[in-house]
Amino acid sequence: MGTVRRRWAEGATGTIAIGGATGLLLIPGVLLLVAGYQSFGKDPAGGTLLLALGVLAATPVLVYLSATSAVFTLAVYRYAEDESPHGPFAQGQDG
Repeated sequence: MGTVRRRWAEGATGTIAIGGATGLLLIPGVLLLVAGYQSFGKDPAGGTLLLALGVLAATPVLVYLSATSAVFTLAVYRYAEDESPHGPFAQGQDG
């Protein structure tokens, strides 16, 4: 539990940043879903098409959110465990 307590701010900041970025990327998919829902009563075929496009637009963003969050959580945990960065941005590496 001490590991989590020492690095909670890094985790919270990263989670907020990742969520904010993916939230912006979700806007088109959400707009398509809302438009499809609203038009479904008047034009079921058009509403269904808009709903399907909304799902297709939102799904990759949600997959990206899940994968990025998992990788970030692992990186913060590893950093908290041994106090050294991992991966391509480790200290002493220029490229």
